[in-house]
Amino acid sequence: MKIPSKIWITCIFLGFISTSEVAAQTTDLVKSAALQTPEPFTLDQKQDILLLSSGIILSTAGWFLNQSADPLTPVQIEHLDPNDVNPFDRPAIRPFRTSFNGDYLIVVSALFPLVLLQTDHALQDWKTIAMMGSEVVLLQLGLNQMAKYFAPRIRPFVYDPDSPMSEKTENRARQSFYSGHTSTSAALTFFVATVYDRYTTNATMRSLVWAGAVIIPAITGYLRIDSGNHFYSDVLIGYATGALIGYLVPYLHRNEDWKNISFQVNRGMDYSLIGFHYQF
Repeated sequence: MKIPSKIWITCIFLGFISTSEVAAQTTDLVKSAALQTPEPFTLDQKQDILLLSSGIILSTAGWFLNQSADPLTPVQIEHLDPNDVNPFDRPAIRPFRTSFNGDYLIVVSALFPLVLLQTDHALQDWKTIAMMGSEVVLLQLGLNQMAKYFAPRIRPFVYDPDSPMSEKTENRARQSFYSGHTSTSAALTFFVATVYDRYTTNATMRSLVWAGAVIIPAITGYLRIDSGNHFYSDVLIGYATGALIGYLVPYLHRNEDWKNISFQVNRGMDYSLIGFHYQF
């Protein structure tokens, strides 16, 4: 006999008793269930040491390697040909434009975890969530720094004749691949959405949080292209990489014994309807 992947067990207790007595019993029931329900995510010492140390080593080594990289010379810049850029990315070539909008959205992404404050259970697990978040940020930073060094790519504005030479000869002018702003934003927002998804059964809030997780890094990527700092493929790969890291880290920490339990109470004049569903 085929067993469905998700089984919902719904139990309803209907009693014509006083509202105050039912409210007290309901509170005890919810507290009891909360104590018996394991946390959605759990830490593993060996795994966390590996992830955290990998992130620290990659990000530190990547930073030093990029600092030692040679910038472009005016002669090299003079011989650049926009036609050497692939047809898909070529339209992204445009003058350098100073814009802090992308930086502002990184701040928004960094504040995105505040949505987890809406769930008491998440607050109780703040140490686990903080550890996972640290691993996400460090791994994303490390991989991005390594990509910029081992896969150097000239930024779009360097091909534009109207962009200032002072910007073209900066070390970062050859660190277009892949977009660090976009990948960082995606890593943070997808991490929060993945974690939040396990702490609530509110479908509306889930949809809103996931919508924010998708939209914020997308806008960040657009602004980085608009400022002449990245090609389309830089942003697309950055988005995908960040989103993958933001999803995989909490996935690796998921608690297999966790069960999603939610309660609902409806009261009338002389009765209370108490229901709960249990998903496994």
